Amino acid sequence: MTKRSRKPFEDLSKKQKKRQSNDNIGDDPNEVAYSAAALLKGDGREDIASVIEHMLQNPEAAATIKEMLNKPAPSTIFSPEKALGLLLSLKLSKWQYITLRETTIREGSKEIYPSYYKVQKAKLQCYPPKTFVTVTDSSAKIALQALLDLTVNRIFETIRSPDAIQDKQLILISKWGFDGASN
Repeated sequence: MTKRSRKPFEDLSKKQKKRQSNDNIGDDPNEVAYSAAALLKGDGREDIASVIEHMLQNPEAAATIKEMLNKPAPSTIFSPEKALGLLLSLKLSKWQYITLRETTIREGSKEIYPSYYKVQKAKLQCYPPKTFVTVTDSSAKIALQALLDLTVNRIFETIRSPDAIQDKQLILISKWGFDGASN
């Protein structure tokens, strides 16, 4: 009768791993941890071994490490403004943006991209109020002061620390034109 070959440890179920580990385990937990670290070092996995050794030398750090492991991984979530910038710089159509968003959600990522509706709202924030816009059959007019006010307000929104410009006189110097003459 031939002896049945054993499965590699990685291929065992949790229950089988526990049973096999209990058969090979000693009574002293420190001895087991030290043995595990030594075996891991011999196997070329120094990173894991150094973590085990650190835990043996600093058992009070266990709570901190466990808390860090249980904390969800931070994911980058685009603000509606950043998503609008992405949409415009990549020249994405509405369908392309929605498909990109739905694909990332379907693939298991959280909602990295805001809804198209939120992006549209962010885009509307880039336009002057409708009261300053006049549209006729043959022309469209926008009050220049409304555009300048909007530009200044959007610049202020991007400033991280408003205290840095407090009590300072600021001057907006701008150039405006549509025919290429203002380049």
